[in-house]
Amino acid sequence: MEKLALPNRAIRQAEKEITPISLKPLLADFAIILILSAVVSSITDFTLARFQSSGNSIELVNTLISTLVFALLSYGMTWGLVDAAKTHTPYQALSIFRPFKKNFWHNTWTSLLSQIVNIVVIWLMSLLAAFALVIIAALVLGSEDAWLLVVLVGGGLLIALIAYWVNISLAMTPILLKEEPDRGAFQVIKNSWRLMRGNRWRYFCLMLSYKWIAYLLIFISIVVAIGVTVATNRINVAGLGFLGFVLFFAVALFIVFVSVYYGLRSKVAAAVFYQARLEQERGIIEGQFN
Repeated sequence: MEKLALPNRAIRQAEKEITPISLKPLLADFAIILILSAVVSSITDFTLARFQSSGNSIELVNTLISTLVFALLSYGMTWGLVDAAKTHTPYQALSIFRPFKKNFWHNTWTSLLSQIVNIVVIWLMSLLAAFALVIIAALVLGSEDAWLLVVLVGGGLLIALIAYWVNISLAMTPILLKEEPDRGAFQVIKNSWRLMRGNRWRYFCLMLSYKWIAYLLIFISIVVAIGVTVATNRINVAGLGFLGFVLFFAVALFIVFVSVYYGLRSKVAAAVFYQARLEQERGIIEGQFN
């Protein structure tokens, strides 16, 4: 697969033309996704508990069903955004239910398979990364405390990068599921992996350009929360702990809103990214973007 010739700034510009007119229906659909996922989780938990299953089994099945429902609803949102990017029209509200209306079992199986591939690849690569870190730390540092620290910190960062890399490789799965409904689940996942070949770094930078503000706010809030906790324990002033809790809650709420807003914008950008990739294959995008 060729690298996408269209620069990220052009994709962001196209996203800015779609998001303002689509923000309200996007927010409404996102709220519906959260509510329905919570309702399904509660119903599943209550139903399984009546059969007196073990706690681990209930949690596993509940998580699986909730994840599938959330994924299918999110797929529907992505389908609506792809149509918006194609026609340059506003996002159609209630697009989230489209995967349930057509090829439901095929969509469900593909979503489940995508999650399994994600988990298996992350698990295998994480084991290899941890093993390599242990060997390097043992050879270079020679200290048990030192190599343990390297494994914990370095391993955590590597696992996060691996997880994001796998997610990027599967990013086009919901879109291809809509565009190529006759293909099998394995073929859809394979095509997504192939479509992102040579474009993973571009896509990573595109997503990071939206979400860096939320990541920065999360980091700052953690640092501030630790600082307030330490100050409260040392100073022990009446009301300081409550004030710190209120401030932390307000900041956390603000971060949630920021994360949702830029998360939705990044979904629009992903749809534009795919549309640009599709147009490039059809010869619509010329070499002037190189």
